[in-house]
Amino acid sequence: MMGAADTTDTTLSAATAYTAMTARRGGRFAGGEQMATVRIDPDTVAWTSAVPFYGPGAVHDGVDLIQLKILSDRRREGGGITWIVRFQPPPGKLIKVVAKALSDEHVFNLAGGRGTKSGTPARSSGAYSLNTEGQPHSAMIAQETESLIIYTGEPDQVLSVDLCDIA
Repeated sequence: MMGAADTTDTTLSAATAYTAMTARRGGRFAGGEQMATVRIDPDTVAWTSAVPFYGPGAVHDGVDLIQLKILSDRRREGGGITWIVRFQPPPGKLIKVVAKALSDEHVFNLAGGRGTKSGTPARSSGAYSLNTEGQPHSAMIAQETESLIIYTGEPDQVLSVDLCDIA
């Protein structure tokens, strides 16, 4: 419990690159420099290929099935990386991602959501999930989906990305 004298700001803002590590240092990074506020208008950020993070399975027949808008990358300063990811499976297919969390991963579904092998929605927009560091996890995406993902450190180690027929 925080005492009255403790003024550490522990709020989370999508406009601020913020980690528990910097909170413990009073908003300062290891070198002592003050953490700056980062403000990004996601509408001005271009979609880019997710291949550098998700591997070659993010592309099928020359089409990016997975794309990213990288909002902030503070890994060099000891922070994490934040992006909006868009999954666009072709009709009758689903994208299956299997990964291991290399840091805590906060996932906020903005549109669409996860599905089952039959393509039935399992989670919809507005849902939140946390994959804690070290946790193996997977997702099946059968509809166009956008999610805000905040990693407290390194992003997931993606083990596989497969395009599967809807069962």
